Amino acid sequence: MITFLSGGTGTLKLILAMRNLKHDADIAVIANTSDTAWIGGNHAARELDNIMYLFAGVLNRTDWNGILGDTYSTYRYLHKLGRDELLPTGDKQRAVQIARGDMLTDGLTLTDATEILCGSYGISATILPMTDTWVSTYVKNNVINEGKRIHLLNYRQNHRNDSGVHEIEIEYEIKPEATKKVTHVISSSETVIIGPGCPLSSTAPIISCGGILKALEDTHVVSVSPVPQFKPTIKKEEQLKLSENILELYSQFTDLFVLDIHDETEVNGALRLDTTMRNKNSCESLAWDIMSVIRRKQLSTEKHG
Repeated sequence: MITFLSGGTGTLKLILAMRNLKHDADIAVIANTSDTAWIGGNHAARELDNIMYLFAGVLNRTDWNGILGDTYSTYRYLHKLGRDELLPTGDKQRAVQIARGDMLTDGLTLTDATEILCGSYGISATILPMTDTWVSTYVKNNVINEGKRIHLLNYRQNHRNDSGVHEIEIEYEIKPEATKKVTHVISSSETVIIGPGCPLSSTAPIISCGGILKALEDTHVVSVSPVPQFKPTIKKEEQLKLSENILELYSQFTDLFVLDIHDETEVNGALRLDTTMRNKNSCESLAWDIMSVIRRKQLSTEKHG
């Protein structure tokens, strides 16, 4: 089984391409759930939902968010009634949020609710929230709201193309712990892939959950570093600082770094590839190259095992 730590559009693109190489039943995804929020009495979970929509074949891949062809009648009518919502929510997406909210209110865990929703979509891949306890991430940078923090869900919906993440604050009532299902999936995986995405707002919240770091240290991990040029509004020195932060965070558990051919960061033994995933072909090429490394590792293990 291949397991992804998921956060952001880059990882969704890589997962989509990897589905051409692996059966869905052999793919697991651990979702960052620090962008979840209760909105209008419903439970919004952008990252978790988008992963589910991807495997269900209904993801809106124009902006890699929401359900393809969704309508916004309820959202617009609420505006007419003077009840503006924080985020625009499609009618079908709202139904998913209502269903999950009802299940959580009835006492089910987020893991249980996700399993039920995946079953409704006929999804054979394993999709797991990073934890069943409440955790929330707030983003800060020097451009948005004069450096004041905003919720990660708001940032991803409205500001993700404006500027880079400079700092995050993770809030929780009790320290988040990874579920036993999450640590088991990581430990039993042939490889864990950390997809390209800003680690501060995508994978850092996952890694901060108790039990995750230890599980990663005992597993073969491939980390795909995001290309600094993804954020053209970031100055050169800030781009380099971003790369340094990624390496510092990921070096604790990474066996192989995949760096973009244009990334100026120097890492011994890193694999240099085109990680920009501009189109279908480049996505599939990156997936093929990463899978080739994984298969060579498997053959080496079998030969010496």
